Amino acid sequence: MAKNSQNSRKIHRMEKFSSNSELEQEAIQFLQMCIQTDTVNPPGNEVQLAKKIQEVFDNEENPLIQTKIIETKPGRGNLIVDIRGSDPETSDSWGFGSHLDVVPIENAKNWNYPPFSGKVVELEHDRFIWGRGAFDMKNTGTAFTIAILALLREGFQPKGNIKLIFEADEERGGEEGMAILVDQYWDEIKVDCFITEGGGFKLPIGGDFTIQVGEKGKCQTKIECEGVAGHGSTPGDYNKFAIYKLMDILENIRKWKPEIYMIDEYKQLVNALSLPGIFKFLLKRKSIIRPLLSVISKRTGDPFDKFLMPIITDTISPTIVKSGSKVNVISPHAELSLDIRVLPGHNQDFIYNKLEKIIGSELFKELKLSPIDETASTTSPINTKYYHSIGETLEEIYPGGNLVPLFDVGGTDMKHVRKRNIPCYGFSLLLKDPDLTYDELGSLAHAPNERISVNNLMISTEFAYRLMKKV
Repeated sequence: MAKNSQNSRKIHRMEKFSSNSELEQEAIQFLQMCIQTDTVNPPGNEVQLAKKIQEVFDNEENPLIQTKIIETKPGRGNLIVDIRGSDPETSDSWGFGSHLDVVPIENAKNWNYPPFSGKVVELEHDRFIWGRGAFDMKNTGTAFTIAILALLREGFQPKGNIKLIFEADEERGGEEGMAILVDQYWDEIKVDCFITEGGGFKLPIGGDFTIQVGEKGKCQTKIECEGVAGHGSTPGDYNKFAIYKLMDILENIRKWKPEIYMIDEYKQLVNALSLPGIFKFLLKRKSIIRPLLSVISKRTGDPFDKFLMPIITDTISPTIVKSGSKVNVISPHAELSLDIRVLPGHNQDFIYNKLEKIIGSELFKELKLSPIDETASTTSPINTKYYHSIGETLEEIYPGGNLVPLFDVGGTDMKHVRKRNIPCYGFSLLLKDPDLTYDELGSLAHAPNERISVNNLMISTEFAYRLMKKV
């Protein structure tokens, strides 16, 4: 099997995490078990996987390990693994979070291998573990598990407590998982910092790696419009159809050109990139950022525009369209669901005023808008000892590694933990596989043929091992 020569040349690896090691085999088998346990949300039913992972830890028979399952709703199991520290009163506690649920499979026929098989497939440069959750984010839960087990078997005890938190319902906002844990079970999960998904992947620039320090908010909305009813054989004026009004809304959104906001979080990201000063200056020029990113993306073949533009714009994505239930009936009702992601300070009133301008005031007045999910943007500071500890660990395993604070366009359970004023960071070390482009790598989550390379699984495991050893 050919190896990723670029990765092996740069990464400083420990022998215990090398190819064909016992820990590698254990990690593969653990991830396969997680993938093969169906936790598609809805309904989630995460408790079945929580019990399996709990058994793995209980079988260690280590007095430092305490486990507890909290069902925040029936079947919504959250596993708390508490590793007792030697000096928890004066030392910081670290939390490592991984959600147990995964998104649905829309069409299994689009998968090269069954989505719940956990099949190991050998490609040109590496082996890949296939299945729903392999990339988002059962791989990270595996890395955290194998890392702490390896440390404990070596006789390690942290000074502060380490808590592994396997939570439910993240893929649907965490309202039946982490939100309840934070509000009602804080003493069970209380930590001084929290590490989870959302960053850690290497950018195609020098030694730059993203670390998620904030995320956009949500203003997801359902739009309903009304029109004439009738028999499909006598359509009448199409302009009065609810479904055609919906088409006008969709067309106006398609033509919409989002306004650019040079937010502080974006400037912080650009300032940290390993680029010459002139490029950083240009990337912060509102008037030229669109054509500049377009040119850079075309010349490099990497999707800089897709990656950076959503960080400085509100985004509106039509995701669900509904109208009618019988083929020969003109439905008087149509509805559209919008996934709207918002920048800091942009609330529902701000977005709905923007929607009125996009759709047009006359049609907008006819519509009924219903919020689906409104969540404010959240951020964490970068001038903390926890942030620097992550940077130091990156430097150990990837000399010259540079943290780039990422304002994420997606959502994670960090939004709930940050309500407790706890620094939260998304970081699970990941390199681009030679078998994938950056665009393909960034699209693996929630997509058909979701997979993770064995190389990346073990790199993230070793990083977690090194970081936990500092606690």
